[in-house]
Parts: sequence; C-alpha cells; structure tokens
Amino acid sequence: MKRRQSLVDVYNIKKQFDKTAEAYEKESVADPTCSWVWSGLGDAYRGQNRFTESISAYKTAVDRNSIDPWAWTCLADAYRVDGLYEEAIEAFWVSLEKNSQDSWPWKGLISAYSANNAPLRATALGLKAIERLPIDYSFHITVGQLLQKEGHHQMACESFEKAIQLCPCSCQLLYAFIHLPDSHLFSNYPVITIDENITSRLLWKGLGLSLHELGRYSEEKEIYDKAIKGYKDTILLGENRLLWVYSSLTASRGFDPFENRCLVQIEILWTLLAEALRARGDYMGAAESFERALEFLPDNKWLWESLATMWGLYGEMQKAEEARKKSSQVEGRYCETFYCF
Repeated sequence: MKRRQSLVDVYNIKKQFDKTAEAYEKESVADPTCSWVWSGLGDAYRGQNRFTESISAYKTAVDRNSIDPWAWTCLADAYRVDGLYEEAIEAFWVSLEKNSQDSWPWKGLISAYSANNAPLRATALGLKAIERLPIDYSFHITVGQLLQKEGHHQMACESFEKAIQLCPCSCQLLYAFIHLPDSHLFSNYPVITIDENITSRLLWKGLGLSLHELGRYSEEKEIYDKAIKGYKDTILLGENRLLWVYSSLTASRGFDPFENRCLVQIEILWTLLAEALRARGDYMGAAESFERALEFLPDNKWLWESLATMWGLYGEMQKAEEARKKSSQVEGRYCETFYCF
C-alpha cells in the first residue's frame, strides 16, 4: 500500500489525475470499505473537473466512516467548489463538530458563507476561528480580506500585519503546494529556505491594496519589492522544476526541516513573481515571467490571457495579439494546473 501511495503522489505531482483515479478505482474494488480510498478517488475526480463524480466518491467516504472529519471536509469543499453553498455549509459544520481544532473546515465554512452572500457571518466566523486557533495566521489574512471587501482598509491592514507577526513554520503562504508524506522518490531535489513574510501572495496582495487605498504608497511599494525579491531568490536557488521548501522559522522553532517541508513546482513561483511584478507596475518583467511559466504550462489559458494583458499594458500590441490568439486556441478550465487554497 505504501508503494502504491507513493506512485499516486507522483501522478498528482505530474497532474496525471486520470492515472490517480485509475489507481484509486482499483483500490476501491480491492477494499471498498476503506474511507480514505474513496476520499482519494474524490480528489482525483476533482482534479479532472469531474465534480459530480467527486461528490459521489466523497459521499461514499462519509458513508464508510461517518466519524471521519476529513471525509466530511472533503465532501463539503466539493459542494463549495460546485457552487452548492448550503450543502457545503451543512457538511462543514458536521466536520467542525467532530474536530473543531482543524483549520480547514473553518476556512471552508468562511469561504462558503462569503460566497453565499453572507459576509458579516463569514467575518464573525473568522474572528471565532482566531479565538479557537490563535496561532494560525491564515485567519487574520481571511478576516483582512473580508474587511477589505467591505471598505474597512485600516482594520484590514491591522489584520494583515497581525498575520505577519504570527506567521508560523508553514509553506502554505506560497499559495500553491503539494505535501508528500512518503517522499523518498523525490529525495534528489534541493531543500531551500524561504521567508514567508515576503513571499505570501495573500499577504502582499491584500496588504498592498489596503495600503494603496489609505494613500500609504511608499509602504505599498516596499511590500511589493520584498515579494519580488523573495520570489526571485527562491527561483535562483532551485535548479530543478521541483523544489523542497521549508520556512525560515522551522529551524528556529526546533522543527525538523525534513519533516516540515513541501514540494513546490517552479512554474508556480514564476507565476507568483509575475503577479508581484504586475502589482509593482513592471509590465515587461511580468510578461517575461509569465512566459517562463508557460514553458512548463503551455496549455494554461489563464497564463496566455495574463501574458496578453501584460504585453498590452507595456505597449507591445503585436505580442499581445499573438498571446491572445494562443489563448483562444487553448481549451480547459483556467486554474486546472494549480492547487489554489
């Protein structure tokens, strides 16, 4: 089983969700009572944008083990992604009843309420989550975003700044990542250290926007420059497409870096760098970074459209039109190649 799970991890890294689904389908036949197999199958279907089948698989996982909070969280999030917010909210509450110390159902519940036109309820839940899980910086980011949408930029800044103070030893701030608990197959990739305070997409983007709205332009520029430097430094340190990354606080807090690291694809870093350069107003640099990401993801529609926009803003209309034509030739969903949390 351990070897098969390692192969499934490989398929997930390569975005070969058809092979992942096939592996889990075989496993579900061999052991139809195992809930985590059905959860894995749901993940694979979701990676293929087969949302109806994904929800069905998660429902089976819950049927097999109704006390498993993670199975309920997976089911709830599948509902949320498919726009079934009432069903998502109900399932997230069930997950929280079984384990209120898990941050994921809190995050999903906040997102579902926000998407279901209940921003005040979402903000209240964010504040409640902060009380329950005070060391989790991500809830301060979430509350900051919600306050920002309501136009409360000073309060949003304070929330984002609190997140920076609490930023723990986690690479989740890279915004796109994959955990590999059984990672011996990737031991040849380099391990690097990052500073999450300057590479957090959610932090620099959210804080930068509120600083701009408050007229604090020099501080806005500073946060963008730090993000750009962080991404550039990280890319330079990685010689391969995949990078083992752990946080700058891991060692200082006594954590084993090899137990607290994640595998990041370098095209994601190029994309994040492009977004930071765009926010800074460096449209040519953003276009060049999007082009580097497209070397790895030539079929990503969103990247081609972003490239067209950047060349247009830079004044290179012919290049913009070429990228726009390429985008029209690409089929598929915009974010199918990214894990966006």
